[in-house]
Amino acid sequence: MTILIGTPNNRGLISTIHFQMVVALMDYMRENRPQTPIHHKISSCAIAGFGRNALASMVMADPQYSHLLLIDPDLSVPAPVVTAMLDFDKPVVACPYPTRDWDRQVFADIARRVDDVAVAEACAATYVGGDESLIFANTPQGRRPISQGAFARVSSCGAGLVLIRREVFDIIAARRPDVLTNSPTSDYAKIGFTGERAIECFEHAAHLPSHLAAEGASFSRLWIDDCGGEIWTNMEATIMRQTEYRFVGHFASKLKLGMI
Repeated sequence: MTILIGTPNNRGLISTIHFQMVVALMDYMRENRPQTPIHHKISSCAIAGFGRNALASMVMADPQYSHLLLIDPDLSVPAPVVTAMLDFDKPVVACPYPTRDWDRQVFADIARRVDDVAVAEACAATYVGGDESLIFANTPQGRRPISQGAFARVSSCGAGLVLIRREVFDIIAARRPDVLTNSPTSDYAKIGFTGERAIECFEHAAHLPSHLAAEGASFSRLWIDDCGGEIWTNMEATIMRQTEYRFVGHFASKLKLGMI
């Protein structure tokens, strides 16, 4: 088992928190799971989706890799969260991460109910691969997310933070050969992939409307609708996002306070 950490970098900038996370994750894995090597590659690109395609194609082409861990350059995830995702052992495991926006009124309302400002901030955030993506079931205790421990099933996930087994790309390639290109353009070589066959499962403008090519939605549809797959997400993960303002997300706080 070898994991490729892939950073699709479409703005020419990698945040401090992301760089520190990659170093910390590699150190953590060397110390705690020396049998699981980790490599890191940056795919510099004009459009994030094509950078993700290049990274997915590298994993699909190289049997040494068991997983691709995609993480956007403005995100940070704690190392124990990554090992929990690995141990959960599902083909696609994501984390709900905060968008670049938050509701200040919600923050004010929650701050009156709880003493922890970080909880109020987490509740005021909106989440990619959370919120409306959760899949619920009716239970004797009422409507509850379909879950196993800290993980819940979702109808879609963000490609900004997702762990994907290598076999997923093989399955998509078999079910949807139209997203394969057997003669990758020089554009893919420029962003790091020089193989003979690329998989365009994150950005495929020739076949998908634009709203399905955004933020991983196209990958989710390919995997769930066309391949019958499932996506699970780690509700308990604390994810940091750094832009002009540093957002810290903890989706479970929002769920536990009945805001979903």
